Amino acid sequence: MPTISIVIPVYNVEKYLRQCLDSVVNQTFSDFECICVNDGSTDNSLSILQEYATKDKRFKIFSTENKGIYSTRNTGISHSIGEYITFIDSDDWLVSDYLEKLYANITINDDVVICSFKIYKTKDNLFKRDPNFETINKLYKKLLAQKNKYTENVFQFTNFTRAVWGKLYRSSVIKNNNIMFFDNIRSSVDYGFNIIFNMYAKNIVFITDELYIYRKQVSSITSNNEYLRIDAFYSFIELMKDLENRNFNSNAVKQVCIDNLLYRIGKISKNVSKQNRQEILQLINKILPDMSNNSKHIGFVYKFKLKLSIFIFRNFNLTGFKIFRILKNIIH
Repeated sequence: MPTISIVIPVYNVEKYLRQCLDSVVNQTFSDFECICVNDGSTDNSLSILQEYATKDKRFKIFSTENKGIYSTRNTGISHSIGEYITFIDSDDWLVSDYLEKLYANITINDDVVICSFKIYKTKDNLFKRDPNFETINKLYKKLLAQKNKYTENVFQFTNFTRAVWGKLYRSSVIKNNNIMFFDNIRSSVDYGFNIIFNMYAKNIVFITDELYIYRKQVSSITSNNEYLRIDAFYSFIELMKDLENRNFNSNAVKQVCIDNLLYRIGKISKNVSKQNRQEILQLINKILPDMSNNSKHIGFVYKFKLKLSIFIFRNFNLTGFKIFRILKNIIH
C-alpha cells in the first residue's frame, strides 16, 4: 500500500498538465500513488494522462462524465488507498520535496500538515508570496498555545488556509467520518471540507516552507460569474446542514458560518439577476431566523449581526441586497 495518495482532477488543461505531472514524477519521496481523474476533458488531457500512466505504474487514470472538480475529487478519494492523501489542481505544480517535507512533519498525533505556497502570476510571469503568510503564522502560534481545540483561532486559521491543496491529510479521518466535497455546488467548497475535517482532527501542523505553486490566472472566475457567486452562498448553507447532521454545536464554528454567510450575501448583491435574488431572498428569510433561534449562546456581536440582517431583509426585500453590499465589509 502506498504511503501517500495524490489526487489530481483534470479538465481541459493540456496547456499546463505536463508541468503538473512532471512535478509529481520528480518528487524526492517516491512511495505514492497518483490518482488522476479525467473529468470529461475534450482536449488532449486524457492522452497526456495515459502517456504518463504507461511510463509510471504509480499513475492511475479514471474517467468520468463532466461533473466538476468537487465530484472528481470525491472519485479520487474513493479510489485512494494511501495512509495519507493530498490534492493538487492540474494547472499548479509542486516543489520537488513537497511530499518529503509534508510527510516528515506529520506524526502519529497529527492529522493534517499544511505548507505555505507561492503564487505564480501567469500574465506577468512572476512569483509572489502568499499575502496572508504572516497572519497564518501568527494564528498558528496561537493555535499551539491554546488548550480548547474549538476556539475561534482554529476557524480563523482555516479561513486563511481554506484551499485543500498544499495539505497532507490522514486518509482515515476522511474515510471513517465520510468527509466529502459537496458535489452539487460549484464554488467555495474547499472551506467546508476543511472545517469539517478540522472538527475531527486531533492536531494541525503548519510549516513555513513554500512547497506548492499556485497558478493565478488573469481573473477570478468566481468573482465574475453570477452562478458561481450564488453557489458560494449555497456552499455555506450546505456546510451548516452538514455540521448540524454531525451534531457539531461549537459556538466558534457557528460564528464562522454567520460571518461567511453574511459576507456571501453581500457578494451576490451585485450583478445577480432579480429572479435569482428573489429565490435567494426567500431562503435568507428562512435561514437567518433559524440561525438566530438555534444560536442562543453566541456572542453579542453575532446576535446583533443576525438581528440586523433579519431586519434588513424583512423590511427592505430586494433592496436589502444593496444595503448588504454597502455593509459587507463591516458585516464580515
